[in-house]
Amino acid sequence: MLEPVVQYVVNPNSYWNPYTARRAKDGFYGGFTLVVPLGTLLGLAPG
Repeated sequence: MLEPVVQYVVNPNSYWNPYTARRAKDGFYGGFTLVVPLGTLLGLAPG
């Protein structure tokens, strides 16, 4: 299953990219998250 993700980022930092020459600006982020139900695929019943 794919879940859409849309976020507005306010005052971002460069923690994960410390050597960048430019500071990140506010803006939108969009993408998808892939959800894989491993328990169902393996035949495990909940509870």
